Amino acid sequence: VLAAKGILEVRPKTGMRVRPRSEWNLVDPDLLAWQCQAGVDKDLVRNLIELCCIVEPRAAEFAAARATGDEIAELERLCHEMGTHAEDAEALLEANKALHARMFDACRNEFLARLCRTIREALLGTQQICARLRTALPEFLPAYEEVLNAIRQHDGPAARNAMERLFERCTNHILRPERTVNGEGT
Repeated sequence: VLAAKGILEVRPKTGMRVRPRSEWNLVDPDLLAWQCQAGVDKDLVRNLIELCCIVEPRAAEFAAARATGDEIAELERLCHEMGTHAEDAEALLEANKALHARMFDACRNEFLARLCRTIREALLGTQQICARLRTALPEFLPAYEEVLNAIRQHDGPAARNAMERLFERCTNHILRPERTVNGEGT
């Protein structure tokens, strides 16, 4: 499996070697999952978040231009569900994942949808990010409403701008240094 994914190179009669990381398909879903299970470092988290910051605003813009009435209704339902689960961190996170997945479906770009689902799963697979998002998502609900309103009005630039603001807030929250009490993380 590792050879098929380009991580190992198998040479007859000489053995195997690990290929340089620069040659790996870093957005392969299995590879991302393995990296997250093995423990992520700040660079991986930062790189994934930066990729999302580039892609998610454009996805919101595409969704605003292309979403059907049924897709908008589903986005509204999921946004409402996020609001009703503000006290249930697990349910809130699941509704958030579903909302982003439906937004990417509304883009009508299967490559973008697949790539972003993979990246999002990797991000949410990290304990650090999950823990921080569980506590912060309720305060981001108005920003999600702003994105949804722009999509509802089929206003692509407004949806992109609203998602950029939302991701800036999320990124600042996720990447902020841990607060410490007596030298221990809280």
